[in-house]
Amino acid sequence: MKFLTPVVRITFSLACLTSTTLFLSMFMGVFPDQHADTLRARAHLTECIAVHFTSLSTNVNSHEMGQVLAEVISRNPELKSIGIRRADGKYLIEAGEHREHWISASPESMLDTQTQLPLYANSSLWGTLEIRFVPTVSEWFGGFVVSPRIRTVLFVGAVSLTLFYLFLRGALSQLNPTKAVPRRVHEALDALAEGLVILDEQGRIVMANAAFSRSLERTSEKLIGQMIGSFPWQHKAGEDLPWKTCLTTGETLTGILIRLSETSDRVFSVSSVPIHDEGEKIRGAMVSFEDVTELEKNKTELVQMLDELRVSREEIQEQNQELERLAMQDPLTGCLNRRAFFGRFELQWRLAEKHQQPLSMIIIDVDHFKSVNDTFGHAMGDEVLRGVGGLLSSCVENQESACRYGGEEFCILLPNTSVDRATAMAEQLRVALSELKFEKLSITASLGVSGRELGAAGPQLMLEEADKCLYSAKRNGRNRVVRFDEIPHSELAEPAPKKEGKSEVKTEEVSISFEAVSALLSALSFRDQPTADHSRRVADLCVQVADGLLSKSDSYLLEMAALLHDVGKIGIPDSILLKAGQLTPEEWAEMNKQELYGVEIVRKAFASPKMAAIIENYRAFYNGCSKNAALPAGNAIPLQARLLAIADAYDSMTMSRRYRAGKTHEEAIHELRHCAGTQFDPQLVERFITVVSQSVASASAVSDSETRSIFDDLGTIASCLQEKDMDRVATVTEHLKSVACRIGADNVQLKAEKLQSAILSDSDLLEILYTARELTKECAQLQKPQPVR
Repeated sequence: MKFLTPVVRITFSLACLTSTTLFLSMFMGVFPDQHADTLRARAHLTECIAVHFTSLSTNVNSHEMGQVLAEVISRNPELKSIGIRRADGKYLIEAGEHREHWISASPESMLDTQTQLPLYANSSLWGTLEIRFVPTVSEWFGGFVVSPRIRTVLFVGAVSLTLFYLFLRGALSQLNPTKAVPRRVHEALDALAEGLVILDEQGRIVMANAAFSRSLERTSEKLIGQMIGSFPWQHKAGEDLPWKTCLTTGETLTGILIRLSETSDRVFSVSSVPIHDEGEKIRGAMVSFEDVTELEKNKTELVQMLDELRVSREEIQEQNQELERLAMQDPLTGCLNRRAFFGRFELQWRLAEKHQQPLSMIIIDVDHFKSVNDTFGHAMGDEVLRGVGGLLSSCVENQESACRYGGEEFCILLPNTSVDRATAMAEQLRVALSELKFEKLSITASLGVSGRELGAAGPQLMLEEADKCLYSAKRNGRNRVVRFDEIPHSELAEPAPKKEGKSEVKTEEVSISFEAVSALLSALSFRDQPTADHSRRVADLCVQVADGLLSKSDSYLLEMAALLHDVGKIGIPDSILLKAGQLTPEEWAEMNKQELYGVEIVRKAFASPKMAAIIENYRAFYNGCSKNAALPAGNAIPLQARLLAIADAYDSMTMSRRYRAGKTHEEAIHELRHCAGTQFDPQLVERFITVVSQSVASASAVSDSETRSIFDDLGTIASCLQEKDMDRVATVTEHLKSVACRIGADNVQLKAEKLQSAILSDSDLLEILYTARELTKECAQLQKPQPVR
């Protein structure tokens, strides 16, 4: 039973031992017998009174003797009554209420309350002395008569039971059980890093090791005897403390987190095991306290860091989406740029073929736009282009797309729209454009319309048809709409009118997928981002110079060739391709092989011998002094290849590298003129200088694609960190570091190296997250680039 605690049992045993000692002392005669002494004293008193009355037996004065007996009773409190009875049985004298209470022939048990003694005179019995005494044994509970010695034993037993219990309970609570533990065991327990406590069944501490004492900032001696529940523990509402549950139910509990908020806010992982006796009764509990304050702090920080990382990833995704949107937009008009339009055009063409739906397009050219720039300035020209772009963008719906194709030319793609409907829309646009009002002028536009239903075999051929409609509109007075099936056959047979000396080069049928070109360029971007950016800029320069010189198809072919003219670098080893310093002659020899690689890649990827010829011949010198004697010279070099050579040289000269600064625009122009007639076509050089000088702008320190690459890598790093895929994090960080190295972002490079080091050294996740956050902050400091056309 629970109330039979060790203290109660020890107390009861000690009380029994004390009572047994008293009984043994009485049995051996050591303990004084007060009852016997009282009886002997009473017998002696009775004899004295009898002797006195015997001497007076011859002269008995009843009245005087009665007074004497009354005086004796009053002086002796143990006497209750005295009577003298004659031999005939009649009372001669009595004092006190003797006659009424005297019991004749009293039993042996009443000898201590009344006694009698015969009185003799001259050897003859003349009477009997009867005396009644106060009982030597009083009545106790329920009328039981208990002797004085028994009363003494019972009293001592009851008092010792109470006193022993109070004494032992206080004394045992102050005892230090650890003193009974061997020193080696005590040292072993103190060596444990986690706190260890042994409790009795009331939850009182009977032993605590050094770790627990340090946690509570108390000595072990002060902890002994204290209730463990008296400390300010905090735990989940509605749940008992683990040791209380263990002591109540006998259940073993592990890993329960509780908090101690007294001198410091500490968190413990508590495990509690019940202690049973031989009868399987719970006699206490052993409780361990593992201090997990730092772990919980790290866990909280880890959760916060993961939340920050999630927010950063969402921000990065939003920024990437914004960069992607800007990369697809023309910065002046807000319409799609040319390359975004190519991708959209190919997608809609495939859908139209798959579902046998119509697909139409409108090409718009602002009439006499060159005179606007010449008369009112380029600022007004830009205002006109913004107005036209805004009007066209407001007219497109759903899957329709408005694009600034180049210069003053715009395109509108109309999925699931017939040529008739497209022609009607073109007329509405023509009227709306003529009604646009600007501060100093008004404009008109010529529009060409074509559609898939008119027989075009591919996107670029349909664009070429729309372009022929546009030139037909201009040839016939401008400010009008012309659709492809309305152009007379005689006019189709004529060469397109030259615009500023437009070439009459006959193009091959175009079947080059822009998506395939984009895929190859993306692969090049991952290997060498600066080269991919260089290719895009060269393509932009080629399209600008080719405007009015080449047909839409030839211009498209040149643009695709420019995008892929350095694709052979995919086959160059990283040790050469990504080298920060200048290359050695041997390395240059290896690097020059990229031209051969590029030609082979293009030939195998595209069924376009002409595009392969552009890439193969753009290194040919105009004067015939090429390093490769097999290359053509002069006008035998394809026109597009001659243009590509000039654009590639100009961008290479103006592009800064880590080992040298780029030339200025003026320096590059001087170098082009210096090489005109030897390396380059002199007429094309002058045309290039004229076109580029009108639109030259300072390049940003960090290109769009480089910034997008860095933020793409950051987004991937954030996702992989949440998934704890450290191998993937290390790989992506290496790529980010290489991009940072190429663009000269030293702080980003240092943080990327720090993150790699943290991963390779198996640092804890929290340290890795801190480093990733630092890397994110450094990347956020990069200048946002301006979108390219």
